[in-house]
Amino acid sequence: PLCPVKAMRELFLSRRHSSGPLFRFCNGAFLTRATLTKLMREALTMMGIKANHYASHSFRKGAATTAAERGLPAWLIQILGRWTSECYRLYISLATGHLKGVAATMADSM
Repeated sequence: PLCPVKAMRELFLSRRHSSGPLFRFCNGAFLTRATLTKLMREALTMMGIKANHYASHSFRKGAATTAAERGLPAWLIQILGRWTSECYRLYISLATGHLKGVAATMADSM
């Protein structure tokens, strides 16, 4: 299996320059938000998913939701997403699994 720490270490060691964007193509071009959105939409289309509902910003929502589901504190989610206001809460979606037990829990408490 791929070890993300080892992969990042190898990436940093292979770089000639220590500054600039983290992700680049083999030709040295930077991975821009527009390029990421284009590549992601192409992949989604190939999988039969309506790609126009997604953009690179979708990763922000996904990361915030995943962090919340894993129990990270709100202040840390806010810092990791570089949010300076409470708007980060709008990015967190409730997973269906969290909603399934709500009715039962409420009924048990009566």
